[in-house]
Amino acid sequence: MAIERMAVFLPKRWLVGAGSPVRLVLSGLRALNRLRASFLLPSRSAGLRFATYRVIHQINYQFVEPRFLLGYKLTPLSSIKVAYARMNQPLHLVTNPGFGIPVDLWFPANGPIKPQQSDQVSVAYSRDMVVGATHQLELSVEGYYKKMSNIVAYRDGHSSQDFTMLSQGSSRRWEAVVTTGQGTAYGAEVFLQKKQGRLTGWLGYTVSWTIHQFDELNQGKPFAARQDRRHDVSVVGIYPISKRWSINGTWIYQTGQPVTLPQAVYGQVNVNIFTNRLDPYGGVLFTYGERNSYRMKATHRLDVSIQRKTTHKWGVGQLELSMYNAYNRKNPYFYYLALGNTVKAVSLFQIIPSLSYTFNIYTGKKPTE
Repeated sequence: MAIERMAVFLPKRWLVGAGSPVRLVLSGLRALNRLRASFLLPSRSAGLRFATYRVIHQINYQFVEPRFLLGYKLTPLSSIKVAYARMNQPLHLVTNPGFGIPVDLWFPANGPIKPQQSDQVSVAYSRDMVVGATHQLELSVEGYYKKMSNIVAYRDGHSSQDFTMLSQGSSRRWEAVVTTGQGTAYGAEVFLQKKQGRLTGWLGYTVSWTIHQFDELNQGKPFAARQDRRHDVSVVGIYPISKRWSINGTWIYQTGQPVTLPQAVYGQVNVNIFTNRLDPYGGVLFTYGERNSYRMKATHRLDVSIQRKTTHKWGVGQLELSMYNAYNRKNPYFYYLALGNTVKAVSLFQIIPSLSYTFNIYTGKKPTE
């Protein structure tokens, strides 16, 4: 049994709009029972977490979060696991849906905006495989389904700019510019790891969907969430050249994030009531389609590094030369509307070389090489 408690104090200068300082208190009591294991059921556990979330002098929430894990051994080399967990989160993350830097803001649940809640079920299969005399592989396949409620998003026409010092009024409150809805997330992951042999590493692939639905957004129709990345691939390789030299490589690929972009841009013409003439500089208006109906370009990169190990009588050191984004891929970070009403991407963190040296002092008996 474990007891959790955390207090967060938000000064007035950190608040959105005018108001008193906010003090948040998160408390929890967690109990976990590991049931007696057997050959066919090597892992069995069930738990219950009781949590409270309180905004001092304002509101109080209580949660009961059950969870369990059941493992079944199919053969000496393979097993299957089934798990369920309920979770609650009293802090909401809100992200801009369209143009500009993806500003993330965190807001505490308060009043009409309740804490987020999720129920997740997962099923996993794992198997150890032996290929030859010195090659051992571990394969795992896992599928999951998550149901979410009380998630939040900006209402149409609102973004993080509502909370800048220039735009927020004395009565501005974040509850007025967001709306609540529900969502689902589901997918599958395949993970293959090589633990023995000269070359070690792993290969991971995930296919997933994250769908949100809000009555006040997108005409009530479901849409892909910002977190929806259809494909995610990672390949890691570690190869020791000698006792002192080794080389590592990591390649990742991710489907681009959904984003809301305008389908049409047109100028607004105003009539000058004093001269009775048309003013062609009335500003620019945008016409949007469905929410998150576009996707950013896919992101991928290769990171490589080479290490040289140095040993001394009082410690061991490692000199490392690494290259982030070795082939200088320009992955989009955000989009903006440039001159001529064209959409352009801004890329950060292109190729970055680095050189580092770490040294660990022996605290006990010197290890043998």
